[in-house]
Amino acid sequence: MKKMALLAGAGVLAVMLAATSWASLHQPIWEVGHEYWGNPWAVATLVDAYCGFLLFYLWVAYREQGAFPRVMWFVLIMLLGNMATAAYLLIQLAGWRPSDGAGALLLKKTLEA
Repeated sequence: MKKMALLAGAGVLAVMLAATSWASLHQPIWEVGHEYWGNPWAVATLVDAYCGFLLFYLWVAYREQGAFPRVMWFVLIMLLGNMATAAYLLIQLAGWRPSDGAGALLLKKTLEA
C-alpha cells in the first residue's frame, strides 16, 4: 500500500508540475483575463478544485499540531493546489511505517514525549 501511495503522490506531483510549467510557458496566469472568467465551466471547475483543496486542508489542519504548520499548509494548498497535496502526502508517507497501521497515517498526530 505504501509503495502504491508513494507512486500515486509522486505521479500527481510530476504531472501537475509538468502541466503547470507547460501552461505557464504558453500563457502566464495573470494574462488569462475574460476568456477564462467568462467561461462558466472554467469557473465551475475552479470552484470544484478549491472546494476539494479546502476539504483536504481540513484533514491537514486536524493532523498538524501547531498554528505555523497549519497556516503554512493552508497557504501552500491554496496557492499550489494538488502539487501541495501531493507533497504533503509524500512527506507523511516518508515517516509512516505500514506496521503502525493506517491510523498512524490518517489520524491526528500525537506529541512525542
